[in-house]
Amino acid sequence: MGCKAWTLDLPWSKHDEFLAAEDKEWTVDGKKAGRIRQVGPFTFQQVYEAGHMVPLDQPKNALALLKAFTLPDEHQLEVADEAEQQWIDTEAMIKDESIMSVM
Repeated sequence: MGCKAWTLDLPWSKHDEFLAAEDKEWTVDGKKAGRIRQVGPFTFQQVYEAGHMVPLDQPKNALALLKAFTLPDEHQLEVADEAEQQWIDTEAMIKDESIMSVM
C-alpha cells in the first residue's frame, strides 16, 4: 500500500471529508513542486521528482515543505529580493554539502 492509499483508508473523525477533498497543486517560487490534500490538521503532500529522500532529491522544495509545517504563518515572510533569496539558497547548499561529506 502506498503512502497516499493509507491516508485515504485511515479511520478518523474527518475521513469522509478527506476522501472528498481535492488534491491541489503545490508550488514553490511559482513552479509546480507537487500536490497537496489537507483537511484540518491532516495533510498528505506529494513532492514531484522525489523519492523517500526528499531533502536529497528536492532540497529547496523540502525546505519549503518543512517551513510550511513547522513555522507559524507570521514567520513565513516573503524574501525581500532576488539577491537575498540567492544568499539563502547558497547557505542551504553549503549546509547540505557539509552534511553530505559526513556521510
